Amino acid sequence: MVAFAIAGLLTSSTLLLRLPFYAFPFFAISNALIFFLSSQIFGAAFFAGLVIVDIVYISFLLTVQSAYLARIYKNGMGRPLFVLDPRNTYPPYFVPQSKIKQSLSL
Repeated sequence: MVAFAIAGLLTSSTLLLRLPFYAFPFFAISNALIFFLSSQIFGAAFFAGLVIVDIVYISFLLTVQSAYLARIYKNGMGRPLFVLDPRNTYPPYFVPQSKIKQSLSL
């Protein structure tokens, strides 16, 4: 059921594309605040945490955009997801004769 929900979010919803856009102002303000506090009060440990959080945010954003781009490419090609003609399915030296006769009779 979880796989179905994730597939639904990735294929029919734009929520995951809009979510980083909505979260960006809060993310930018918190980055500036943490950067200021790390340089004034806490030191390098907070800055290292800030870099890790930024990398995770960018990785999530690129992953979601890649999934949407793959979906757009697949739908734009307009190709079927399977091969209908058995003559093109097998190499020429391995085509069963029954498959050739059946496809020619159609």
